[in-house]
Amino acid sequence: MDDYQLFMDVSGDVDKTYVEQGKVTLLPMDFIVDSELYRYTDDERGFDAKEFYDWIKIGKECKTSQINPAVYKEYF
Repeated sequence: MDDYQLFMDVSGDVDKTYVEQGKVTLLPMDFIVDSELYRYTDDERGFDAKEFYDWIKIGKECKTSQINPAVYKEYF
């Protein structure tokens, strides 16, 4: 397994032991709520699921996007 490295964004469902053992690298994910940028990181900072879905319920504009390729360079 040393020949390649697995990456996924932090919103994926992965057992934390894979991350702790270095088998999977979690990449931060940006999302935008009413033009304000937030970053969700692997230590779960920057994202509160209840708050996010409450924003959707009250009609705030919530968007996500693909991870910018430059973010991957931070992990090589």
